[in-house]
Amino acid sequence: MKKHTLYGIMILLSAFIISSCNKNKIEQTKHIPKDATFVLSISPSSIYEKLKDHKDQLDSVVKIFSERVHVSDSSKKSGEALLGAINKTQPVFFFVQTKNSIAEGNSVMSGTVVALSDGNKFEDFIKKQSANSVISKDNGISFTDIKDGVIGWNNKIAIFLFNIGNSNALESKTQLESLFDLKESESLADNKSFTSSFNATSDISFYANYSQSLSSVPFLAMTKASDLVKDMYYAGTLNFNDGSIDINATGYPNATLLDLIKKNPAPELDGKTFENYPDKPLGIFDFSLNLKQVIGILNYIGVDQMIEPFLTKQGLSFDDVAAAFKGEIVVAVSNFQMKQQTIPGYNMTTSTPSVDFLVKLPIADKKAYDKIVNTLAKLGLFVAKNGQLVPAVLAQEGDGSIAYVANNDAVFVASSPTLIDNVVSGKNHSSLPDDITKNIKGKTSYFYVDIQSLLGNIPVKESDDSALLSVSKNTFKDFSAWGNTISGKSQSGEAHIKFVDTKQNSLISLLTFIQSMKTAADKYKPVISIADSSANDMNTNIPVPPTVDTTK
Repeated sequence: MKKHTLYGIMILLSAFIISSCNKNKIEQTKHIPKDATFVLSISPSSIYEKLKDHKDQLDSVVKIFSERVHVSDSSKKSGEALLGAINKTQPVFFFVQTKNSIAEGNSVMSGTVVALSDGNKFEDFIKKQSANSVISKDNGISFTDIKDGVIGWNNKIAIFLFNIGNSNALESKTQLESLFDLKESESLADNKSFTSSFNATSDISFYANYSQSLSSVPFLAMTKASDLVKDMYYAGTLNFNDGSIDINATGYPNATLLDLIKKNPAPELDGKTFENYPDKPLGIFDFSLNLKQVIGILNYIGVDQMIEPFLTKQGLSFDDVAAAFKGEIVVAVSNFQMKQQTIPGYNMTTSTPSVDFLVKLPIADKKAYDKIVNTLAKLGLFVAKNGQLVPAVLAQEGDGSIAYVANNDAVFVASSPTLIDNVVSGKNHSSLPDDITKNIKGKTSYFYVDIQSLLGNIPVKESDDSALLSVSKNTFKDFSAWGNTISGKSQSGEAHIKFVDTKQNSLISLLTFIQSMKTAADKYKPVISIADSSANDMNTNIPVPPTVDTTK
């Protein structure tokens, strides 16, 4: 996305320095389209409580953004001027509206909406930022064109609208006027799915409704698939807590899709798949999927009529596919390292990433699996190797870098046969951390990355690289996310970024990390500048070699 202009940035950053939040009806939502695809709001009071004793970190972030947009005025001074004009009791909203139409094509509108306490002070702020600002007034609304967009305001509301794609200032102004003239019935304030899920007490709240844009996608529009995405939306919160950033989200499928899901629900994960893994995984992905559920959805939208004739011709059916596998997909990654290799014929070495990995697909019915594989072998997609049928693409790997084994319990694809043997036999297995074991059980999906261990295996040669790596290692611990089973009419999920410092608020840790990275990046600028200058000074007028008489 384009770099934000000073005005958009100051509107965003001002929300971080505000001390209270009004939970009454939110006026800003009356100026956001009812069918907005994505909406994000920041709670000023909540953010301020976590930053009030650490304003230096906030000032440093303001400075970074100011430099990126070439602001000559002091960012702190500009921020103070804006604070005198905005309503300090209201959240700041960011929204995106996307529309897809076969007849009219795609369109995108994106903007920021902030409440004002004094429209005149806001206008003074705009004028001070640029002496050349041309402000027009129409029906009590002031407008001015700015880099990357246009901004409009009255005594209550300021709206910054970004230029996106091929849109120009005139088009943006027309869109801006329409937002000020929105009827409440056409605005987000009248969107029950948003108002019922919006959480004003969280640090950040978000709402996503892609049903309209998805239903206009040609494939979906021409099938009953559009029925499945109609009125579907997601809502969630993000909070900066001590030692972690915690995200909670809930999806709300419509009644048609919900019924198809509940007829064949995905089984819960038990975490036992990883009990025999020989090493502590750096990364885990475990996903549960009921294949009968997928087939039911394909049947509903009518795609099965295109696939089933092919399966029937091969002597297969959807029932064979559903019976063969349990529907669980398991991926584990460990022992990541950078190996030094010498390039043959050259006196130099290179670093090559090396990692152990395992993919496991539990088998429900071995006879059904064999039937499918034998059919694929007739089509040349599977070939015989080491006494069993394996995918042809893997059989072509002459170095055996990827191993494939299918027994009565599961299909295994791994970085080595030894890893598969250890998993099957249970040799040298290591226990998973308790928090992983606890969080994976009863879920329908789980994802985990051990950031600390991953960064610890990355070698560094330069001191600056070492400093960057050290900052990252001293900041982030791990990342995990999971999805829960369907409950009632919704399905929830969580994501957590854990930090090394468990006592410090994660927002402070994140801001400190950003500033440290900025400081480290600034050290590279002189080096890059010198390198560019040297390259420009090089004489590239290389003489043409003389003609060689090859007849002698």
